[in-house]
Amino acid sequence: MHASSGAGPQQSGHQLGYKLVGDNIDKGVKTRYMRKEHYHDQSLHYFHSFAVLNRIDHSDFPDVHPLTCLDHPKRRAVTLLPSAQDDTALRANIGILVSRVLTDHMPFFNLTFQDVVDWHIKHQYYSEMSTKSVVVSTCSYTKGCSLSHIIVHDIMQVPLGVLLKNENKGDEMVEIMSHLHQYVPSYEYAKKTYQTCTGELQVSLDHLVKIFFGGDQLTAARARGSKRARVNSLSKVTRLEGIVPCAEDWHVS
Repeated sequence: MHASSGAGPQQSGHQLGYKLVGDNIDKGVKTRYMRKEHYHDQSLHYFHSFAVLNRIDHSDFPDVHPLTCLDHPKRRAVTLLPSAQDDTALRANIGILVSRVLTDHMPFFNLTFQDVVDWHIKHQYYSEMSTKSVVVSTCSYTKGCSLSHIIVHDIMQVPLGVLLKNENKGDEMVEIMSHLHQYVPSYEYAKKTYQTCTGELQVSLDHLVKIFFGGDQLTAARARGSKRARVNSLSKVTRLEGIVPCAEDWHVS
C-alpha cells in the first residue's frame, strides 16, 4: 500500500493498516437533439472508492468475541450492565453535548461561553484521531505480509478509481465487492480439493487480514447483502470474508 505525499502517521515503528471507503457517483446526461434512437435523458450510476490509512495501529488487538453470560453458568447478566463509572462518563459526555447545543443556538451562551466549550470529547486516542486522514493509492503488498508491516511511501496520490457499476443492482454490487476484495492482504497456506458433478475442483485456502469497507448506510447495507449472496461459495475470497462493511459517521449528499 502506498500513501499520498506527506508523512504518514506511524506508532512505535509499526506501519499502519488501511480501510476502504466507497460511494455511488450519479451523473445526468441531457439529450441536446432529440432523435429516434436518442429520445430521452440518461441517468448514469457508477461507484467510486479510495483507501485511507488508519491513524491507530490495531494489529495487536485481540481477535476474540466479547464475553457474554449466555454460554457460561458462572457469568452473571449484571456484568453486562453499565457500571457506576460508565454512568459518570456518560453524564460527562452528555454535559459536553448539551453545552455545544446551547452555545450554537442561544446567543447569550454563544457570546459568554464560546471560548470555554469543549468541542471535542477527549479519549485514549484523541491525539491520533485529531490528525488529517492520509489517502492511499492502490495496494501493492507482498504475500505473507501482515497489516502492520505495509510499506508507506511518499508518492503522488492515486485513487482506486471509478467502477462503471451500479450499486443499486445486486449482481453489480457483488462485482464491486469482488473488485475491492483484491486489496485485502492475504496469503495462501494450503489447497483443498472438492468433488463436484463435473470432476475435482481445487480451491486455495487463504489467510485474510480483514479490513473495513466504509460507506453510507445504504452502501453498507448493500455490501452486507453482497456477502450474504456469496455465503455458499467455496473459498474465503469468493465469500468476501476479508471485507467488513461499516457505516461512516459523517456523510453529505
